[in-house]
Amino acid sequence: MVMRRSEFIFILLAAAAVFFILGYFVAGRTRGQSFTVSAESKPYNASVSVPEGDAPSGAGPDTGSARIAPLDINSASAAELASLPGMSSSTAEAIVSFREAHGAYDYVGQLLRVSGVDRELFLEIERYLFAG
Repeated sequence: MVMRRSEFIFILLAAAAVFFILGYFVAGRTRGQSFTVSAESKPYNASVSVPEGDAPSGAGPDTGSARIAPLDINSASAAELASLPGMSSSTAEAIVSFREAHGAYDYVGQLLRVSGVDRELFLEIERYLFAG
């Protein structure tokens, strides 16, 4: 039996429709769930140095040079962690306590398990951290 061109096109369109519908329902069932993708974390060089007067216009008042060196979350003290933007001293203490209770962090994303570290804070501080 030889398949005509129109039958072949119909079968392709039907298959595409089935995959589209399956994708739609799978996406709908997982909406709102968070997924964790683990990968080996490498240090991210987040050090930034802006000489006086070179800040882009509208960047706010000139505060001289700003520099934040990357921190290893497995060896950083609570005081070092608290120096990160948006990090409170109590959250920094919680990160250190979690590390002491559960062992070294394998990747930076594990900070989301720590009480006080929400997605907003994590997105603000992750560029300054690495798990060594």
